Amino acid sequence: MKKIYILNLFIFLSCILNAQEKQLTLSQCREMALENNKRIAIANRNKDKSAVTMKAYRTNFLPKFSAYGLGYYGGSTSNMNMKIGDITLFDPNDLAGKVPSELLPILNQFSVISIPDLNFKLKMNNTYVAGVDVEQPIYMGGKITAAYKMSKIGNDIAELNQQLTESGVIIETDKAYWTHVQAIELQKSAIKFKETVEEFHRVVKNAVEAGMKSKNDLMKVQVQVNQAELQLRRAENGVRLSRMNLCQLLGLPLLSDISLEPSFNEQLINIDPDNGIFSRPEYAMLSKQIDLKAQEKRLVQSDFLPTVGIKGSYSYINGIKLNNEKLFDNGSFSAMISVNIPLFRWGEGAKKVR
Repeated sequence: MKKIYILNLFIFLSCILNAQEKQLTLSQCREMALENNKRIAIANRNKDKSAVTMKAYRTNFLPKFSAYGLGYYGGSTSNMNMKIGDITLFDPNDLAGKVPSELLPILNQFSVISIPDLNFKLKMNNTYVAGVDVEQPIYMGGKITAAYKMSKIGNDIAELNQQLTESGVIIETDKAYWTHVQAIELQKSAIKFKETVEEFHRVVKNAVEAGMKSKNDLMKVQVQVNQAELQLRRAENGVRLSRMNLCQLLGLPLLSDISLEPSFNEQLINIDPDNGIFSRPEYAMLSKQIDLKAQEKRLVQSDFLPTVGIKGSYSYINGIKLNNEKLFDNGSFSAMISVNIPLFRWGEGAKKVR
């Protein structure tokens, strides 16, 4: 029972705390909007993405290493039988008269030799190959440099877009803030006007009862009272809508009860007259777009320029037995240079650049 009482008390206190008004200044509203706005979050993500992309393109200047391996196992053995037979080395008749006659019978014995059949057993089971490759581009027609510069420009554009988004959110927040201030002041004016009209209605009503005014005059004043009531309702709706709009920009629930500082003397915006169009993020982004297009042109041109690259490889092979004797059990190093020069493509490169 005591636990239930404590829990209910905690819920009651939480409701009271949540029901309290949040008094905000313009600077606080700006900070909350910058922290909770979804567009700023997206701009920040894009900035992080462009920064990582730039780092990824930078790695294209460095050599790339890769490892590979191949293993083979087979239970079968390949048997090969090579029949050679007799091989005649020379014709004894050709030696007649050239060598002593007593040597002819001896040489005749060596004119033909017999080679027995050769049997080969080839086994490829338990054979494996492993190695490491390294590749380094020397000249790629400017493709790597152009791609890296494009990623760098993209990173600058993302940063400028981040600044532009923040400034836009601040402008919207200021507009919503001062719109709410205007709605509050209009509500106060509507309340004062309604009080004035009601007081005038009371005076006219007393005059009608005293016979100094006609009922027609009282009905005219009643119309003014109704209009004042309507204006007050509109002003109250304007306060609620402007408050909901401000809460939406600040990332608060739409029905949050907030209030603004009663004094606005320190909320003025300082405008620097030296800041012209050339200092705006929009202008800088357009300038970056021009630089980006220039690098895109160089990227297209690189597809039709010579390319040079080198590759080094170290591999080790073990296995392949011939008659139970292992043929391979060693490593080797190799290097290769690749040169590609486009010669004639019917003007494809010039057309793509144009």
